[in-house]
Amino acid sequence: MKTIRNSILVLFCLFGTYSFTNLNVKYHFIDYPAKTIVIKNPMASNINTFFSSNKMLEFEIYKVGSPEDLRLVLQNISNNKDVMSCNSGAIAGDFTHITLALKSNKDKAWFISVFKKAGLGFIKINQAEVIAIEKL
Repeated sequence: MKTIRNSILVLFCLFGTYSFTNLNVKYHFIDYPAKTIVIKNPMASNINTFFSSNKMLEFEIYKVGSPEDLRLVLQNISNNKDVMSCNSGAIAGDFTHITLALKSNKDKAWFISVFKKAGLGFIKINQAEVIAIEKL
């Protein structure tokens, strides 16, 4: 038992300090602002044609808040006369899946207006940086 303890002590002295002093750990956290719309769709590379050519849009909202906050966002979007339905789907971590179906195609300005009224202030499309919804 004494031999094992001494062996561990010697190994720690030889390798332990080396590994602790030369340890370079870098953390990369992706943290978006709360209530950020995240669109992951290859067709969204041209944002103008993407919005105007889709009657159904699937996206996620990052950290939408409480269940009551989610209900209010869905209600604000659904109250628009051009919306056929707006439903939440699966929740994966801090992301809530949303499916938005429209009665007819709408342009980018319409989506910006609806998202702002629903309290969604930021958007991230594919690999682009997060931007304020007004700058879309």
